[in-house]
Amino acid sequence: INNLGFGKSAMNVYPNPVRDQLTIQHFNATIDRPIDIAIYNVLGETVFKITNYQSPTIDCRTLPSGMYWLEIRSADNRSYLKFIKQ
Repeated sequence: INNLGFGKSAMNVYPNPVRDQLTIQHFNATIDRPIDIAIYNVLGETVFKITNYQSPTIDCRTLPSGMYWLEIRSADNRSYLKFIKQ
């Protein structure tokens, strides 16, 4: 699973791989309402979680290098995106 979409609009993250700041891009729309964000490592452990997030960027400087899954949720939508931390 790379991107399940968010409603009728797809989402993407960049840069990928990331070093410092990961940006969430919502195609055909902007993130105009709070969302819940979680980041999971390859073992499925939650390494970052925040509710009612409104910024398009996530600080990834404290994450160790590796592959991660970003979960983006609103009241009625959920999207998972894979990214690499350098």
